[in-house]
Amino acid sequence: MTGKKICDLRHRQGLTQEQLGSPRYSRSYVSQVEHGTLHPSREAIAHFAARLGVSPTDLLQGADDDERRLRHLQQRARSRRRASDWREWHHALRDALVLARAMGDRDQESWCLAQWAEGWWERRHPARALLAYHRAVDALQPSAASTAGLWLRIAEVSLHMGEPERAWRAYLHGTSAASPPETRWRSDIGQAWALVLMGCGSRAHRMFHGVADEALGRGYAVWASLALSGQGFGIAVRAPGDALARFLQAGALVQGTGDVAAAAAAQLGAGLVAVSGGDPTGLTAMRRSRLSFQGDGQVMAFARAARLEMFALLTLDRVESARALGREILTHLRDRDGSVLTAWIRDPLALAGAWDGSSDSTIQETLAECSGVYRALHLGPDARRVAAARDMLTAGGSPALRQWVQRTPAAAWC
Repeated sequence: MTGKKICDLRHRQGLTQEQLGSPRYSRSYVSQVEHGTLHPSREAIAHFAARLGVSPTDLLQGADDDERRLRHLQQRARSRRRASDWREWHHALRDALVLARAMGDRDQESWCLAQWAEGWWERRHPARALLAYHRAVDALQPSAASTAGLWLRIAEVSLHMGEPERAWRAYLHGTSAASPPETRWRSDIGQAWALVLMGCGSRAHRMFHGVADEALGRGYAVWASLALSGQGFGIAVRAPGDALARFLQAGALVQGTGDVAAAAAAQLGAGLVAVSGGDPTGLTAMRRSRLSFQGDGQVMAFARAARLEMFALLTLDRVESARALGREILTHLRDRDGSVLTAWIRDPLALAGAWDGSSDSTIQETLAECSGVYRALHLGPDARRVAAARDMLTAGGSPALRQWVQRTPAAAWC
C-alpha cells in the first residue's frame, strides 16, 4: 500500500509528518495518506518522493497495487451478482467502495454506489436502490456526463414507486438537447407517463406525439411503438376509435422485432378498447399481455396490466372473475415485489376488484384488513384516486358493486 510505504520511508529518514508535508501539505493530510483513508494525488506523490529521496515510481508501485485490488474487488462484485450470491456481493462491493474513497477516486466511488443501487433494485428493494443512486450522483461533479444515466435510473425507480413528481424532475435532470435521440425518447416517454399520473393529460399527449413522429422519421420502430401506445392509453376514454388505431399501428411496428414490452403494451391497449366497447374478446388480448409482462420479468408493467384487466372484468359485470384475479395477483406480488404490492394495495380500484360486495360482514372484514395493511406500510390513499375509483366503479361495475360503493363512506377506503 502507498500509505504504508510512505510511513516506513519517513521513519527511516527520521522525519515527522509535518516535515514530510511541508510546505504544501498539512500533517493531517500526511496522516490520512499513511493510514490509507486518503489516496495521494500524483502531485503529492512527487512531493513526498522528493522529500524522501526516492523516485515517484517507487511510491506509485503502491498506488498501482491499490488500483489492481480495486479492479479485482469490482470484478468479484459483478460475478457474485450474476451468481445471485448476495452475501459475497455485498462484501466485495463494500470493500471496493472503501478503497475507492481512500484513493480519492470519485468516478470509481460513484460506480460502486451505482452497482449497489442496481443490486438493491434487482433484489426488489427500490427505496434502497433510490438512495444509492442519489449517493452515486452526489459522488460526481454535477457536470459529469455519467450523471445523466444515473438521473434516468432515479426517474424510472421513482415512477416504479408511484412518485410521478419526483420522477418527472429526475427525467429533466437526465437529458438535454445534446443527448442522443434514444436517451431523449426514453426520457420524454417517461416524463409523459409521469404527467399522465399527475393529471396533465394534454401535455403528456403532445410529448408522446413528438416522440412517435421523430422516432418514425428516423426509423426507430420500437420507440415509435411505445410512444403510440402511450398516446392510445391517454385518449382511450374520450376517443376509443383513435386510440384503437394507434394501438394497432404500435403493434404492427414491432411485429417480428421480438420486443416483448412494446408488443404487450399495444396488445393490452387494443384489448382494453375492445372491452370498453362491450366486446368480451378483448379480455383474451389483455390476459396475453399480462402474461407476457409476467414472463418477461416486468413486475410493475405486469401489475398495471392486471389492474386494467380487473377493471375490464368489472365493466363486463364479471365480478367473481375480477375478485379471483385480484387475489391471484396479490398472492403473486406478495411473493415477488414488496414495492409493487404497496402500489397495488394503495389503489382502491385494485382492492375493489377483490370484493364482490354481496356480504356486509365480508366487506367489513376486508376493510379492517386493508386498514391494518395501510398502517403497517405507513400509507394513506390519494383522495383523487379514491374518488376516481369510486366514480369508475359506480359507472361500470356490477349492480351489487355499485350499491356497495354508493353506501360505503369514503373514509372506509382509508
